[in-house]
Amino acid sequence: MQNFPKHITRVGWLHIALNMTTIGFAIFFWTKFGAVFLPIAIAAFSIPGLIAGVGLIKCRPWARILGIVMSILNLFTFPHGTAIGVYSMIVLFDQEAVQLFAKDALVPVHE
Repeated sequence: MQNFPKHITRVGWLHIALNMTTIGFAIFFWTKFGAVFLPIAIAAFSIPGLIAGVGLIKCRPWARILGIVMSILNLFTFPHGTAIGVYSMIVLFDQEAVQLFAKDALVPVHE
C-alpha cells in the first residue's frame, strides 16, 4: 500500500471515534434511564479501544496487538464496528504494519 502510515493513522482515529461515540451512548443511558451496569460495561469495553487508537497514532509496538484484539471485538457491533473492524484487521495484519510496529524499527508516523 502506498503511504501505509496514513492507513495506520486512519485506523487509530477510527478506533478513537467509534469508542468516543460508544462512551457518549453510555453517558446518555446513564443520565436518561438511570442505568448503571450497562454504562459501566460499555465504558469498560471502550476504554481499551481508545488506548489502542492513541497507541496506533503514536506507532507504539503494543498498539498493533491491542488494535487487532479490539478490531475482533468490534466485528460484533454491526454495522459501524464491523466495517471498522474489518478495515483495521486488513491494515494491521499487513506485512508493512508488522514491520512498522516491530520493536527494532520504531519509525514515527508523522515525519
